[in-house]
Amino acid sequence: MYDLSSLISKYQHLLKTRAGLKTSVCEVVEECAGVVLDRKQVKIQDNCIFISSHSFIKNEIFLHQKIIIKKLQDKTGTKIEAIR
Repeated sequence: MYDLSSLISKYQHLLKTRAGLKTSVCEVVEECAGVVLDRKQVKIQDNCIFISSHSFIKNEIFLHQKIIIKKLQDKTGTKIEAIR
């Protein structure tokens, strides 16, 4: 039988990695687009970043999308396909 603590530690690592990626997204968006995002506004699913915010903030991020994606890939090593 598997040890429950090892199973939990495996998933904690995944959660920490995901939280670190969200923090990186917020930092890079602020650096490139000048928009401050909260980690709660960022969702990452299937190599896409989803932003939950006002439309004018999303438009500003979309204008700088290519630069943001390139910096995120350089910083985190994670493949990002799009920001939506």
